[in-house]
Amino acid sequence: MTLGALLTGFLGDRYGRRFTYQLNLIVFGAAALASAVAPDMTTLIVLRFLMGLGLGAEVVVGYSIMAEFFPARIRGRWSGMMCTVVTAGLPVSAFLAWLLVPTFGWRVMFLLGALGSIVAWFLRRELPESPRWLVVMGRDAEADALVSSFEREAGFGSTSNLPASPETIVPHAAGDLFRRPFLANLIVGCVSLMVANTLIYGFVTWLPTFFVGQGDSIARSTGFALLMALGGPIGSALGAMAADYLGRKLTIVAVSCLAILLSVAFVFSGTSPVMPIIGFLLTIPIYILVAVLFAVYVPELFPTALRL
Repeated sequence: MTLGALLTGFLGDRYGRRFTYQLNLIVFGAAALASAVAPDMTTLIVLRFLMGLGLGAEVVVGYSIMAEFFPARIRGRWSGMMCTVVTAGLPVSAFLAWLLVPTFGWRVMFLLGALGSIVAWFLRRELPESPRWLVVMGRDAEADALVSSFEREAGFGSTSNLPASPETIVPHAAGDLFRRPFLANLIVGCVSLMVANTLIYGFVTWLPTFFVGQGDSIARSTGFALLMALGGPIGSALGAMAADYLGRKLTIVAVSCLAILLSVAFVFSGTSPVMPIIGFLLTIPIYILVAVLFAVYVPELFPTALRL
């Protein structure tokens, strides 16, 4: 996922958002389909690596596209609501795992992922290119035609004579990320997303494995994971509202403090009956942070030419 995110960042800024968005889905879907029939563990690990390349790219391109299509005053709620739809897949997949894996084995989950990626690929064929990226690349005529089509579809008169935003026409090289004024933004973005990823993968994704290691059955561990995963879409929806109404920074700081308190409570809950409840409550601030950081705050730190 790390390599996929890095590679698609350079590819997306060079060849466009639409191209990379479809390419990563092909990589992920093909590897998922092959994983469903993997003959041994070594093959499965290699295929999972390829799935990670596609999945890492998906996160980068998806949220950046939203940042380039919506104005700042409503960007939080729309990007956050997209994150809500995304994270709804967490309890859905946990429920399907709880329902299907004990009977059909783990291969069925890869098959479902492959089928889902095929559906998504066809749905995204009509996705327009980012007009902001087109302007940065000097393709003004295409950008103007695309925006004009949006205006006609929305029932508005053409506004193409309005002055362009200065941000959208300033070219930048990738090396500019490591110089002022973007270096500080790069450090803040990296640290923020490292924390968010640690919470997601250290707590949410690996939790069933921890439960099994403590002696729980697969069904019981995925049941616990399902309960806690329900906090994902709830947290994302709250993050979508808070990002615009409370602001990005206040939301991030306040929710981070709440996550710290609930993390400590979860550790000391041990194996008591309240442990899954605290885990559920902890998942909510985690996904508020995911919605605000991934979908809104970090994409806003950078100009179009460097965003991916």
